[in-house]
Amino acid sequence: MNAQNNANFSFSSPFPTMASFGHPPPAQPEDPNSPALFKENVKTVQSQINFVRTLAHQALHSIKGAYQPGSSPAQIAQNLATLRQNLQVLNETLLNSGVGSLPLLPPETAGPPTEEQLAEQANRAISALFTLHTRMQETASVTANIMAAPEQALRR
Repeated sequence: MNAQNNANFSFSSPFPTMASFGHPPPAQPEDPNSPALFKENVKTVQSQINFVRTLAHQALHSIKGAYQPGSSPAQIAQNLATLRQNLQVLNETLLNSGVGSLPLLPPETAGPPTEEQLAEQANRAISALFTLHTRMQETASVTANIMAAPEQALRR
């Protein structure tokens, strides 16, 4: 009896499918590491990120207006639940697609940073670290001098 009930039961997932993000599920190529599949995974993840960003803005807007007349706590809770579900979907996609370990540039970016831009960023980071290290050495020197001062005063 229980097996018959389970056979007639159809589960509909509350999570959106890849097709709902404007991309059909990719055809399974022979090689799971193919460049075509990777490009499709990147496009899918970027679509999901944009969708989650939109949901986050909606949730934030509904939270900001929580005490306004006509605001519905149920709608706020639903917005947050939808955001949470889609974050889980995005997390699973990032874990399973191989894209999650890579930095994703927004699609509207012209391209990766130039060598000059990377060199400038590195120089700024090195300069900031050097300044921090110099300050730490100076502070340690002052501290050592202060700690040694009572000993010199007693010896006189």
